[in-house]
Amino acid sequence: MCRAMKKHRLSELEPGLRATVVKFEFENLEELSRLRQLGLTRGSSVEVLSSNLKGPVLLKIGDTRIAVNREVCTQIKVIIH
Repeated sequence: MCRAMKKHRLSELEPGLRATVVKFEFENLEELSRLRQLGLTRGSSVEVLSSNLKGPVLLKIGDTRIAVNREVCTQIKVIIH
């Protein structure tokens, strides 16, 4: 399978990579609602601005920047552009 078509966990992406959200692997409706309000939905195009092993992942969605808990990012599947 081509790397570009392989699903990755959002938490695995290095800064500078762009990806499209394809799946949320958790059922916490409050968290899903919060992410939607921040603009992170299935089909969203995101760019990783900052990511380290001990903290949130800083994302760019359009003109907006958001920080998402690393544990939450392990449950979000993306396809790299």
